[in-house]
Amino acid sequence: MQNAPPLKIWIPVLVIVFCGYMALYISVVNDPDVFLELDQDTETLLKDYVAKQDDSTLTVVVLGTSLVQAGVADEDFFRHAAALRYKRKIRVFKLFGSGGYLEQFTQNSRVFDLLATYPPDLLLIEENLIGYHVMQKKTRNFLMYEKLRSFYAIKKSSPEKAAGIPFQLPVIPQTEDLIRDTVHIDAYVKAAAGRTVRTYAENKSVDPFLQRLTAGGAKIVILNFPRPYPIESGIRSGKYAAQFRQLLQDYQQQFGIRYWSFDQPLPFSCFCDFGHMNREGAAVFSQWVLQKIVSEY
Repeated sequence: MQNAPPLKIWIPVLVIVFCGYMALYISVVNDPDVFLELDQDTETLLKDYVAKQDDSTLTVVVLGTSLVQAGVADEDFFRHAAALRYKRKIRVFKLFGSGGYLEQFTQNSRVFDLLATYPPDLLLIEENLIGYHVMQKKTRNFLMYEKLRSFYAIKKSSPEKAAGIPFQLPVIPQTEDLIRDTVHIDAYVKAAAGRTVRTYAENKSVDPFLQRLTAGGAKIVILNFPRPYPIESGIRSGKYAAQFRQLLQDYQQQFGIRYWSFDQPLPFSCFCDFGHMNREGAAVFSQWVLQKIVSEY
């Protein structure tokens, strides 16, 4: 049996391979075709599904990150539930990007421009997109290519899908053990509560689109996506909570944008990790979203 090459040979080989991979990786995620495809998918959704609805149908778009992907039911759920329970014609469409941040929708792509061109009746914007430093602009090169490509406008899906939830994240290994470990919970609550809040000035790139949307008659709501109760309560009482409330007040004054805060404490059993809802959580949350839409619009 031959001896393996010495470590001093493997190290430079691994460094070269890693550097080559990163060079390819960065070139791929910077590929403008990725954002072009995002724009094309968005335009298809808005032109073919939103703009062509009759006047008696309330059209709603939910915009955000993977929290939207996991936590909001598909269009069939809202359409059927609204018709059966409330005798209303309501269509709710999801538009999201895994790991998304505000500048991806205003600078790297034309998502907000397209929304302003083909405005829905109601635009629900995930609070993390507007309110928190979820992803900094400088981290764009390190977004997974597959995640960038997962920006899409949800198409029609089978109404037979359980609870109308088309997407299910896998449970992270050892999540249940971490949940039972109060040390880890406390650390995560501290980290979540310590997320810095975006300032109104930082969000200026979205102002022209919000002005066009409201001028076109669209109503806009910033939508709270709850975390498991211990984490959510930590965020709401954290050191940046007052700054976040001020940001919401700024949007209310400038554009009449409202904030919907989910008021039911959700246990860890409603999540597949510390932030993304599972089927049970998405069913509860989507019912609440539908009730809010029906009661206020």
